[in-house]
Amino acid sequence: MPRQSSNPRTPAQLTVGALVLLFATQLVGCSADEPVAPPTTDATATADLAVPRSISIGAPQALPVPGNCLWAVPADIDDRNTVVGWADLCEDGRAHAVRWEASGSWSWLPEVDGASVLPIALGRRGEVYAETRVIAGAQQQYVIIDARGGVTRLALPPTSAWQYVTVGRPNRAGTFVLADRAVYGGTQFYLWNGRGRRELIPPPPAGTSFEATGLNDHDVVVGTLTHETGTGEAVTWSRRDGYRPLPPVGGATYAWGLAIDARDRVYGQSLLPPEPGCPFSDPGALTRRPTAWPGRDAGRLLQAAGPLCVASVTYRDTRDDGIAVGDFYERSAEEHNRAFVASAGGLFALAPCELGDETGSECHGSGINRGGLMVGLFISADHSRGTPVLWTVGTR
Repeated sequence: MPRQSSNPRTPAQLTVGALVLLFATQLVGCSADEPVAPPTTDATATADLAVPRSISIGAPQALPVPGNCLWAVPADIDDRNTVVGWADLCEDGRAHAVRWEASGSWSWLPEVDGASVLPIALGRRGEVYAETRVIAGAQQQYVIIDARGGVTRLALPPTSAWQYVTVGRPNRAGTFVLADRAVYGGTQFYLWNGRGRRELIPPPPAGTSFEATGLNDHDVVVGTLTHETGTGEAVTWSRRDGYRPLPPVGGATYAWGLAIDARDRVYGQSLLPPEPGCPFSDPGALTRRPTAWPGRDAGRLLQAAGPLCVASVTYRDTRDDGIAVGDFYERSAEEHNRAFVASAGGLFALAPCELGDETGSECHGSGINRGGLMVGLFISADHSRGTPVLWTVGTR
C-alpha cells in the first residue's frame, strides 16, 4: 500500500496547478501478452529468489465513467477489487469522488463542507483516505471516509504559513509522511496520522538535505539525500538505524529513493548515460534510469524487452512480493507516459495502452492488488477523455 507521489490530475484542475502535462502518443516496449524474461547480468545472479522472475500484462479493460463526466481518475485498488478515484469534467463543472465495486457498479462519495474530495488510498476496512480540493489558497484538508459514508477529519498541526502537505500515501496503520514546507531553509518531515500522532523525522547530517518520498508499514521512510557537492543518494530512515544510504549503481553520481515496500525493498532511479539504442540522446547526456535495491547490496538497473529511454519514473504502489507499479515518462520523438510493472529482481514491463481499437495518448498506473489487478488511467488520443482501466498482471 505505501506509494510515492500523487495521481495524475485532469485538465479541469489547471487552475490549481495540479495538471500533469499530457504528451503525445508513441507505443514502445513489450506486447500485451509477451512475458518479460529476466536480464542476463551479474546483478541477476544475486537477485532475491523470492521476487517474481517474469512479468506479463494483459490488455486494459475499462471501468465505467460515472454520470455525465468525461474523465474518471482512479487512485487505488484493494484486495476486494474495489477502486476509488474521482470523476471530472462533469456536467455541473465539479469533481466528484467515486467508488467502483468489483461488480462494476459505482457510487458517489460524500463531499466535505461543500468541497470536492480527491481519494488518495483505500484502507484495510474499505475506508477511503482523501484530500479536499484546495479553494482560494486555503490549507489542504485530509479526511477518512468510512464504508458507510461517515467522515473523520484528520487534524493538521498548527502553523502560521499553511504549508503542510502529505507525501505519497498512508501505510496500513494510517500513518503518512507529512511535509512542512514553511520551515525556513528547507522542509521538515513528520510521521503523522491526524489522530494525535506527530513524530519528527530528525534533520539529516550536516551538509546535506533530505527529501522524503514515502514510507512502509514499519514506518521506514525512503527518500533522497543531497550533498552540498551536488551528488545525491537514495536513503532510508528509521528510528533504529537513522539515515542509511543505499549503495549506488556503478557510475551513478546521483540516485533517488522513491518507494519502499514492507520488506524494505527500495525502488528509485539513477542518473547514468542512456541505454545503447536510445534515440534523441545528446553525446554525454545523462538520463534517469529505473533502479531497485532489493537489499543492502548495490542497486540494480531494471531492464525491459527493449531499451528504456527514460526521462523519469514515478512509483505509485508497491506489493510485498517485490512488485512496483507506476508511470514511465519516456524520451522519444513524441514524449509520453506509460504505465509499468517492475520487479525488485530486475524486471521492467510496459503496460499496453490500447483500449479496444483506440491507441491512447498515454496511460498511468495507479495501484496493484494481491490478486494481480493493476488499476490506472487511459487517456484518449485527443486528450479529451480519461477512462479508468484494469490490467491483469501475471508474475512467476
